[in-house]
Amino acid sequence: SMEELVIRILDYQQGMLFQLVEAELAREDIGWEEKVYNFFCKILYSRSNHLLVMTQEEEVWVFRRLSPQHYDAFQKGQEAFYAKLLSLWGVPEGRCDPKVFGNLCLSMVLIHNSAERALPFFFTDRLEETAEANAHILVRYIASLLHEDRGAP
Repeated sequence: SMEELVIRILDYQQGMLFQLVEAELAREDIGWEEKVYNFFCKILYSRSNHLLVMTQEEEVWVFRRLSPQHYDAFQKGQEAFYAKLLSLWGVPEGRCDPKVFGNLCLSMVLIHNSAERALPFFFTDRLEETAEANAHILVRYIASLLHEDRGAP
């Protein structure tokens, strides 16, 4: 069915993204923060990197074609995907809710990929600088999770 095809494509895509993370992590010529930043740049510029990272419009199109059961399964898969990303980057389990992390990643990518068509009040002539700043902020946030003192307020 169309639903199953979409889910399989998205699952395949997740596998490709994990390969990108692992390839970056294997690099010895750059530091951890640059490795994570490079991954975010690859998903920000997904089309030129032969990746399928959906725009807001594409997400809505897919969502409307999924049954509630397939949507729930997809959401669970997304949560597991973001949890594994955090784990690959060394973030201890429980330091960051994978759903929150997913929302942070998706908001960065969706704004970058959709603003010109769907967000008329954004300064679209500054999307690249905005995306790069968001990626750096997200890297610093993830880095803070590696060193967070669980006893601190």
